[in-house]
Amino acid sequence: MFQRNFYLFFVIIILFVTSCSEANQSYAGESENWKVNYGRNETMVIVYSGEKPPPEEKVNISIEQRTSLLTTNIYLTDGGINKQNVSFNYSPNVADVKIRIKWDGKSENVILKELNP
Repeated sequence: MFQRNFYLFFVIIILFVTSCSEANQSYAGESENWKVNYGRNETMVIVYSGEKPPPEEKVNISIEQRTSLLTTNIYLTDGGINKQNVSFNYSPNVADVKIRIKWDGKSENVILKELNP
């Protein structure tokens, strides 16, 4: 009986630890003009890091992961930053997320890599 309870307790602890670690996963990547961070709390921070002034018009963002695609338009603050909640289909088997950013007739890809996989 004691051994059975011990194994059950051990399995519950393992499940708890693995679920907590997945919930804290985050991604980051950058290109020539952009830096992107995405936390598992579904907050994406997009920062314009180019040498020219940040775009004043809308910026088109496409988030591609495996078979899902999310496209939206955003506006940057005066400092060239956008922070918003974004939800996409997270899969623990996929380590990279592709972000395509289009602005002022230009386009760049940012590959988000999982931090601390």
